[in-house]
Amino acid sequence: MDLLESELSVIKSSVIDSLLNSLDTGIFENRTSVAYVQAYSKVLEAADIDENCKYLYNYYKKIITDYTEKVVKRELLQLRGEELLKKLLLRWQNHKMLVYWMRKFFYFLDRYYIKNTNLPSLFLAGMTIFKSQVFNQIKVHLCNALIDQINNERNGAYIDINTIKETLLCFAQLGCDKFSIENTGGKFLWIGQPNLDLYHEEFENIFLEKTKEFYISKSQQWITSMSCPEYLHAVNQAFANEERRLQEYLEPCTKDPLMKIVINELVANNARAVLEMPGTGFEDMLKNGKIDELKLMFSIFRNHEPSLNIIAAKLSFYLETREGLIVNDPKLQEAMKEFTNRLSIFKDEIDEMIKYSFENHSLFQRLRDMSFQNFMNRCPYLAQYAASNCDHKMKKGLEDISE
Repeated sequence: MDLLESELSVIKSSVIDSLLNSLDTGIFENRTSVAYVQAYSKVLEAADIDENCKYLYNYYKKIITDYTEKVVKRELLQLRGEELLKKLLLRWQNHKMLVYWMRKFFYFLDRYYIKNTNLPSLFLAGMTIFKSQVFNQIKVHLCNALIDQINNERNGAYIDINTIKETLLCFAQLGCDKFSIENTGGKFLWIGQPNLDLYHEEFENIFLEKTKEFYISKSQQWITSMSCPEYLHAVNQAFANEERRLQEYLEPCTKDPLMKIVINELVANNARAVLEMPGTGFEDMLKNGKIDELKLMFSIFRNHEPSLNIIAAKLSFYLETREGLIVNDPKLQEAMKEFTNRLSIFKDEIDEMIKYSFENHSLFQRLRDMSFQNFMNRCPYLAQYAASNCDHKMKKGLEDISE
């Protein structure tokens, strides 16, 4: 064993110390094929004796653990916010480099010793050290830093998207147990199928809860300071921004729960308050013919069926009210032509609104048809007026042809 320790001491002083120094200086001074072959050969020679293999395996882990605990962990525990995120990415990249080269030196263990045991591979053993000694110690601060950055962006600040994306990728990579590391032009790439367990447990669940808190607060700010159209534009922009975040750095599996929260807090829980905003709400849009604003409202509220039903109920009441004004106008009751013209104009107005603002949605088509059917049933002289008006137009048309 003394001989083995002596040989390992030679390996450490010749290449491992240079490797460890390069993690802080960026300069790997003894990265030569000769040094690598000498280190690998000494491990290969020592591993010929079976009882040495376990010692070599533990030595491999000890080198990585000592550096990770004394340098990386100590440094990252002192950091917070964006600085923590950026430094983590640097240390994560360096750790992949460390594990890559250490595995090359001890590769014989992976090929023969570990293959015949239940021990983790050299790659997995090296990454597990980072997970236990670093990630698990800073994961709360890490999650807080990520959410703070995302909320800053939601509030209009510029953030480094790539930093967020790469940090979240660490969650997926550290959750995996089958992977490899490749050296591509000095950049050490993690190759494998990501496992999202850590992403779900240590980030997504907390992120979704904080997202709910953010939009509860934001919706109340908007409702008390904005008109209805302004609120709708703000919500529409929030939808677009969250969709963009999903494309840029969040995992696809986050989409459904994230958008459900955004819709609940910005639409479902505030539907009536938004629709009934004094002076600018749904009824005012109808009265003033704001078909573009109605179209925007529909595009937002259609994401939540109960809220869309509230719009339908309010539109039904509006139609009944407008129809009642026509039916109960004593002047129109005595003027068949004016009555039918007024009704025709109203019908065209509603048809255009249903087509443009509500995109001919079946719910609103049915609502319109039922409303006009009820209107005709309530107006006993409507059929006579309509028939007379049609007869008048036909006769006028025939006169024009004969002339």
